[in-house]
Amino acid sequence: MNPFTKIKVYLFLMFQNTLIVLLIGLVVIFAVVMFSDCLEWIFNLLGTAKKGEAKYETLKSR
Repeated sequence: MNPFTKIKVYLFLMFQNTLIVLLIGLVVIFAVVMFSDCLEWIFNLLGTAKKGEAKYETLKSR
């Protein structure tokens, strides 16, 4: 295998991986935008605290 073929294969794999990451990122952004009205429901599913609870104050970084 000559060096140019190796470079071509490497660039193709890098391009392919970049497209996969971008696709996953777009799906996540789409989901966030679609469910932005339901954020409280999603946070309740994840088990995070609401603003008035003591656990929320503990988890704050500032």
